[in-house]
Amino acid sequence: MKSVYLFRKQNGGPRLLAFWDSSSHPENENRTVPARFTLTDVTFKDPVWVDTVTGAIYELPPARCTVEGGKTVLSDIPLYDAPAIITDKSVVIHLISARE
Repeated sequence: MKSVYLFRKQNGGPRLLAFWDSSSHPENENRTVPARFTLTDVTFKDPVWVDTVTGAIYELPPARCTVEGGKTVLSDIPLYDAPAIITDKSVVIHLISARE
C-alpha cells in the first residue's frame, strides 16, 4: 500500500508529490521497489526525486516521466518506507538557495 499526497502553494506554482510505502512500519533498511504514479492535470518541467532520509536529489530521466493520454505517468520510481518527493528542480534549487 502506498501513501500519496499532492501539494501546491495556494497561489499556484509547481506541484510537489510526496509518497511512501505504508504497508508496514518503517524498517532500518532503505530497500526500494519500483512504483508507478498516474497524475491528472499535473506536469513537471524538470522532475527530480528527493530522498528525505539522505537529502539526496536525483534528476528523473525523461523515460520515467512521460505524458500518456493527457496524464503524467511516473514509472520505475523508487518507493520505500520513508517519504520521498517528486517535484520540479526549480523548487529544490530555490529552497537550497534560500538557506545560503
